[in-house]
Amino acid sequence: MDFTTFVVSDRSMVWYSTKNFPKSFSWDKFKDLTRYKFGVVRGEKFNKEVDHLISSAQIKSETVTDEVQNFKRLALGRIDALVKNEKVGWALVHELNISSLVKPAPNQPTRTLPNIVLASILFNICYFIIVGMKF
Repeated sequence: MDFTTFVVSDRSMVWYSTKNFPKSFSWDKFKDLTRYKFGVVRGEKFNKEVDHLISSAQIKSETVTDEVQNFKRLALGRIDALVKNEKVGWALVHELNISSLVKPAPNQPTRTLPNIVLASILFNICYFIIVGMKF
């Protein structure tokens, strides 16, 4: 099986804290995101432009070990925003009951994911459903 063949288009979404931005969160291009503090999960990659902005510290970021921690920090307003794909993002927002505190920003990019990434996402969703999230 070829795990690098692209099979699905999944939206990587910018999610923002309504505590820090009660009215809205605006951006048009990735360079606009440099005015915000982002939460990043250790080892996660996005695209060349965003990865460069983070590694060059043009986007201020704080690193955590998992996406649950990242979403909790976002809900508390400790970070301004994060990037997470649409399916996992919505699953975490609903599971953590933070839909009034965390919203997807407008102007979302679309990203095509290879099979191995899709398998990882599906595994995480199934794991959360089967095992449940305990805090």
